Amino acid sequence: MRPSPISTRDVPGRSPALALPFLLAVVGLAAPAEGARPKRYALDVRVNPETRHVGVTGRVSVQLDKGESAFSFELHDAFRIGTCTIDGQSERCSPVQPGPEGGTTVSRRITVQLPKGVRGNLVDLEIAYAGEVRDRPSWGTPGADGPFMDDAVGPDRVELALYSSWYPSFGFGPTYDVELRVTVPRGWSVACIGDEEERHEAPEGTTTRWAAPSVNDVVIVGSPQLRSKDVTTSAGRVRISHTRLPETFLLREAREAERTLDLFARLLQESPGGRTVQHVYSPRRWGQGFARPGLIVMSEGRVLEALEKEPETSLLYGHAHEAAHFWWRFGSGQGDWINETFAEYFALIAVREIQGENVFQQALDERRQRVRALPADAPALAVVPAFGGGDGYTIRYEKGALMLEAFRSHLGDKVFFDTCRRFYERFKGRSAGTDDFRAFWSGAFKADALLRSWLDSPGRGPGPVQ
Repeated sequence: MRPSPISTRDVPGRSPALALPFLLAVVGLAAPAEGARPKRYALDVRVNPETRHVGVTGRVSVQLDKGESAFSFELHDAFRIGTCTIDGQSERCSPVQPGPEGGTTVSRRITVQLPKGVRGNLVDLEIAYAGEVRDRPSWGTPGADGPFMDDAVGPDRVELALYSSWYPSFGFGPTYDVELRVTVPRGWSVACIGDEEERHEAPEGTTTRWAAPSVNDVVIVGSPQLRSKDVTTSAGRVRISHTRLPETFLLREAREAERTLDLFARLLQESPGGRTVQHVYSPRRWGQGFARPGLIVMSEGRVLEALEKEPETSLLYGHAHEAAHFWWRFGSGQGDWINETFAEYFALIAVREIQGENVFQQALDERRQRVRALPADAPALAVVPAFGGGDGYTIRYEKGALMLEAFRSHLGDKVFFDTCRRFYERFKGRSAGTDDFRAFWSGAFKADALLRSWLDSPGRGPGPVQ
């Protein structure tokens, strides 16, 4: 079986055949370095897919920095806020109106002034809001004009995540606990981040309750056709949710997931997503893939297209890249390349483990060719922006992975993977940037010339051409 050539977001300036599968959507989301950050969400969500209406009531516990008199968050521009209080005191949120029809934004910044007399650094924001989520084209939709948004609410599908700011968002990065209550029409099924704790069927709809500790997104995917298959593996339970994928593919995916998660647990530590992993195939034609602890969401349409061309196609690489983000997710701001570099390389290590050395070397050669083709003035890893595709994508994913391959060749497998584990343990649960990476990895080498040649060289750099 060969790695799949499909992509969930087309990369500007490159042919689809060279695009990497299941590009992680976190690329455009940077963790805030300081300021207010959520510690716990307790949300009650009611969704009417026919009218695209979403109504939310809930409480957000917010950690403040000392001396703050206000804080801000992002919220979808179509939502009207009905209630907004701090620690039970009167409404303090700045007014928000729906965005203009056909506008280019999907969220607005809401500022909350703290009431006088609020004590302590942890406050409770109680909020209620509602509105209709606009229908926007998914990433990669041919001929469509942006803004693009995989998040959607409609008669066939509900998909909500951080990208649309459907809940009060403080940026990607901080971790928090989530309690979620979701009500959808009767007959619909949903898959959410965390563990399902309760399900109740009533004439007016189906309600499920979910709990998720230490996550950095609140994800809901639902459909009237969505169904789940549980597969028990040595790595724990794999729950695959889909609408029409073939049984042979589901079993193959579960076996590959088992070996991938076992490998990563051996190299790093047990998955921070727990012993249950959800692979959710959102019933959309286009769009991107993304990962959160214990949860992977992908485009079912893209998978079906690949299977139609080649029924024995393996999506191991794409799945492994996303699963690697259960661990590699602490790079923030410009340092988001750390997340993608490690996820890319560990996905390739999974390919080596499961599909063999020849496939692994072929994948490295393909990446070397693309890095060699970079223009001389392409940015170095140390300064590559966190946003956008094209050359930046090649640098953050592929040049970064080749850097780690050079490190492994220099240090040997045991020392390299032991160092990766220490790096992960040092920074998990907090933000890291390029300076943190440089300081840590310079200690792994007797001389840091190799590190500098990869981090600081523009264009193709000295390493990939050797």
